[in-house]
Amino acid sequence: MSVELKLKALSAAEIASVVGGKLETYNGCSAEIPQTGLTTNSKEAASGVIFCAIKGSRVDGCDFIAEAARLGSTCFLCSRVPENAQKCGLPFCAVVVEDVVASLGTLAGWYRGLSKATFVAITGSVGKTTTKEFVAAVASAAFKTHKTHGNLNNELGMPLTIFDLSPDDEVSVIEMGMSALGEIEYTGDFTYEVRLGNLNSSADPKLLSLTLDYAAKIGKHLVAKVEQNRPLVRNRS
Repeated sequence: MSVELKLKALSAAEIASVVGGKLETYNGCSAEIPQTGLTTNSKEAASGVIFCAIKGSRVDGCDFIAEAARLGSTCFLCSRVPENAQKCGLPFCAVVVEDVVASLGTLAGWYRGLSKATFVAITGSVGKTTTKEFVAAVASAAFKTHKTHGNLNNELGMPLTIFDLSPDDEVSVIEMGMSALGEIEYTGDFTYEVRLGNLNSSADPKLLSLTLDYAAKIGKHLVAKVEQNRPLVRNRS
């Protein structure tokens, strides 16, 4: 997926500073070139688009840095720069980090601070996407509203959702999924100063292979992210 960085263009030097990565430059590339887009797919790489080289279970995005450079990208967030990329002869900058996904989250949290929108976080065992759509529909009647696209609610989808913010967004409705303990606490960092939290638990969590204690931990993490003296909405069922 790729997104346009509408709040602010980013440079390799700025990204390295925010995430604490090692900045490497190749073939005379400037680390101050403004980047106006971001993608996790090397096939969507282009001039002005940051390619985040994520390592999956079967494919390592770092192996496609040279291909992305040939498509015009000059900025990469990666865990390593392979030899074929170093020798491709094209100018580019690499911000080398230990964990690309975690660094993407750190960058998203910083980028979130550029927005003046009020954030609404929605999580729970079932009904998150439907609830998100309802809340966004109501909010959009009075405010310029941004929302999670589809169900991009995990540790990768959440940062991409944040990077999709526009300068004139007044409300952002964020869906927060959880596949492991600690994930809500982690993704909640992207939406600090949450003004309204919604813990949707309209079905018995055990039906979704969750224990009640597990669901309680979800709520605990969301509560920790809601601003003091701000509302938390919880389903009574």
